[in-house]
Amino acid sequence: MKKSISRNKAAILAAVQHLFAGAFMVCVLINSVGQSVVLPGPEGERSYALWESDRSRSFEESGLFNNIFANNLAEISDHVAICSVLENGGNYDGEKIVDTTAFVNRGTTLPDYYITARYPVGSLIKWAQNGFEYETRDMSALQVSRFLAEQNTWTHIINNSLSGGMNSYLNAMIDGNIETVSNPSGTETPISEGYVFYDNPYASDETEEHSILINRYRTVDGKSIENLVSEWDAYQALCANVTQAAQDIASDYEKYQDLKDYYRTDHSAMRYYIIRSIGGRQEIYTNVPELYGADAASIDACFSGYGSFLYYCPYDLTYRTEGLLIDEKTVRGMFNQTLQAFYPDQIRVWAGADLNAQGIADDFSAGREQSQRYIPASQAIRLMAAIFAVAWFILLVVRMLLAGHVVPAAESKKEKAAGIRLYSFDRLPTELLLILFAFIGIAIYSVFRLTVYLPADLQNLPQFDEVIKTARAVLISSVVSCGILSLVRKHKAGRLAGDCLSVRAFRGLERMIRFTAAHTNLALTTWLPYVCFVLINLVPTVILFYRRSPFGVPILIFICALDLAVGFVIYQTGIRRREIIEGIERINAGETGTTLRTDDLRGENRRMAVAVNAIGEGIKQAVNTSMQDERMKAELITNVSHDIKTPLTSIINYVDLLKREEFKGEKATEYLRVLEEKSQQLKRLTEDLVEASKISSGAIEIEPVKLDLVEFVHQTLGEFDEKFGERGLTPVFRTPKEPVFVQADSHHLWRVMENLFGNAAKYAMPNTRIYLDLAFSDRNAEGKRDAVFSIRNVSENELHVDPGELTERFIRGDESRTSEGSGLGLSIAQSLIRAQGGEMRIDIDGDLFKVTLWIAEAEKNA
Repeated sequence: MKKSISRNKAAILAAVQHLFAGAFMVCVLINSVGQSVVLPGPEGERSYALWESDRSRSFEESGLFNNIFANNLAEISDHVAICSVLENGGNYDGEKIVDTTAFVNRGTTLPDYYITARYPVGSLIKWAQNGFEYETRDMSALQVSRFLAEQNTWTHIINNSLSGGMNSYLNAMIDGNIETVSNPSGTETPISEGYVFYDNPYASDETEEHSILINRYRTVDGKSIENLVSEWDAYQALCANVTQAAQDIASDYEKYQDLKDYYRTDHSAMRYYIIRSIGGRQEIYTNVPELYGADAASIDACFSGYGSFLYYCPYDLTYRTEGLLIDEKTVRGMFNQTLQAFYPDQIRVWAGADLNAQGIADDFSAGREQSQRYIPASQAIRLMAAIFAVAWFILLVVRMLLAGHVVPAAESKKEKAAGIRLYSFDRLPTELLLILFAFIGIAIYSVFRLTVYLPADLQNLPQFDEVIKTARAVLISSVVSCGILSLVRKHKAGRLAGDCLSVRAFRGLERMIRFTAAHTNLALTTWLPYVCFVLINLVPTVILFYRRSPFGVPILIFICALDLAVGFVIYQTGIRRREIIEGIERINAGETGTTLRTDDLRGENRRMAVAVNAIGEGIKQAVNTSMQDERMKAELITNVSHDIKTPLTSIINYVDLLKREEFKGEKATEYLRVLEEKSQQLKRLTEDLVEASKISSGAIEIEPVKLDLVEFVHQTLGEFDEKFGERGLTPVFRTPKEPVFVQADSHHLWRVMENLFGNAAKYAMPNTRIYLDLAFSDRNAEGKRDAVFSIRNVSENELHVDPGELTERFIRGDESRTSEGSGLGLSIAQSLIRAQGGEMRIDIDGDLFKVTLWIAEAEKNA
């Protein structure tokens, strides 16, 4: 992919991506509309959900059909409850009597004796339709007593049993189950605590304002409300019951007419037949008039012919369905929860849907039509929505790959080196950037929520909601994409974590924790006492402040300032003391040139710093003197060795000349051989002394080059092949499969190998193997590794020396010192390998002698 893209192409990519977001939202909206249908019903339009499982079902088996059926059954249960108040024999009866108090309190239990007014249902409906009129009068207690009846007229429910789902309202509707009495049995006076007698001469003449209901209609007994009660509270309560009953029944009457018309057999496919038994009297409610009064078998046969029907009888615990998914609990809830006052246990319900009826346009026919239209299309719409979502995501990924290569050049060198270009807002802290885009997204969402306050004419425009939601999706897509791309640009520029405030805070906290951990004594000896000091000072001051003492605020300010000053002084003193301790630690580590500043120190810190500087100066002088002595020693060794080499060379030359002469005696020949051997040994000792002196004085030069260590070892083995053969030693060299290149000085590395191989040739047990192993170490944190070379042999003589002592000068494993060697070989080898940045270690396990070298691996491009 190109590393840059023009602004125009980038803008086109962004526009296409956001168009995909808008198209996705359009599909979602269409699908959400397709997930539900709006169907006509008895109380207006109702929304129904379309079930996913309905795709493989017929309409009669679908969840939509069952929902329509259940809603119609709920409406019918409500309708029949209203019919039980308004009808007789299946027709409206305006003369049907209503007990107003029992009707209003139909959800509760009435006492055996209560006050009520009984009206024809038609009178109550007309009274509510015409409105209730009240008259305000100023009446004294005497006038109130004359206005009301002398005694309360009580209604008695003879059998107020609540068994079988019966209630006080239903019991009051049973013929012959109520009676009217003035004084209930067992009382000599009316049941009234505030009763005022008609001719009470002691009644007060003071008047009060009273609101009186104008009796537009009379009760079935031809009485007014005031003729039924003798107390004002009872009068008001009865008036409230009458008005409430009239209003409820009038409202039910309007709904009754609508439902009666809606559930005609030529208008709705819904069929019902409900029998209610109250006190041995059966009431039938049905919209199938030809079945009125039929026996149960005929009703079953008729409803079975509809295909989808149910039968419910709670008294017999019977519930059966055919072609429906509605369970008994749902049906029981329809008749028991809100309408329990109208339905006792002794009811039988048949309900079905005659979908074969012709010419009916209802919710069933509309549901069939719309489900066949929307369900097949929803799968294609979902597929399109998925395609648009994937396309949006792909374009987002493409824009993420191109992020940072579109906008104007960045300012920082790091960004220019990376080729990343940032917007100005990309340089905000990461958390602030996220908050900014989140705020913009929430603001966009909130602004579009305010569209509900637009003029109604505008909101009623076609597809207004769809346009608003699509625009909102496009804008939110822009905000989300912009936020993601900004984070990607910051990541590419290496600023995502660096600009993060939480990361900065965490790093600061980490530094503080590390500082505290590294300066534990400072934290314990300085800050802990200081915190205790501050708490001791602030506690009484805060108490004074909260007690509103006039001195509380000034004292609090003074104490805080004093604590801050003391804390600053303590902190500075602790820091200076810590600097002194660090200076001592540096001097201890060998930095003898360390000098502490004393100009800003006072008291003990100053005296301590001066003493440390003096100690450092003394140590520095001692080190310089020691180094000078070492140099003098090295020069002495060098000079003596040089002086010895001149006569030694002459001796070697004369020995060589004597070897050319012919001696007859064997002793003379033997003396000559010993003289040659010892002169050569003295020569090697002199050379080792000179080299050791150079190494100790640092006078050697290291010129590292890239060496093939495998080949280097093979060459060394070739040089020592004759010596190994004389003692019957067999070298075994094991190498890794990959080549081993090291960075070392070839001359000095050869001397190291020569010493190690020569040591093995001298001290290894004859007729044994010498194991040579070459491998790599594990990589360190920087990704580098070392070549590890080891040489192992079994010593001929018993070893009674510590491995660390063998690298010291003039130390030999052969304590009798009968073999050749100066005791400098391993010491020289260790010094040379360390001078090249490597390391050497000696291990002894019984008679097993092992030397291991670590040499830095050469870089591949070296």
